[in-house]
Amino acid sequence: MGNAERTALFAGSFNPFTIGHESVVRRALCLCERVVIAVGHNIDKGHAGDIAGRVRRIADVFLDEPRVSVSEYTGLTVDFARRIGADFMVRGVRTVADYEYERNLADVRSEERRVGKECRSRWSPPCRN
Repeated sequence: MGNAERTALFAGSFNPFTIGHESVVRRALCLCERVVIAVGHNIDKGHAGDIAGRVRRIADVFLDEPRVSVSEYTGLTVDFARRIGADFMVRGVRTVADYEYERNLADVRSEERRVGKECRSRWSPPCRN
């Protein structure tokens, strides 16, 4: 990859943004130079609520980290990833069920790559203390 800046996208509804989410972001910074946290509008989860407030609260968590930015978005996550030039989509995986769900999403993204969208998924298991 040379000197190119690698960007990871961490997308979700983040209602609430947890310590586990923060851990995933901080570990992603070991893999890339920039992480974009994207707070999505997900009407299926029933908490459209104060997305701007969530964005502000998450940004406050990372005031000490200039390589992290927070945005809100609508539409397909893969389209947002393309708009920001994401190289990776980072996902937290807690259980086998989470892994199966994420693997299915990765399969969909693999199909989308065939029509010109390039983004790879990276899963992160929880930290064990």
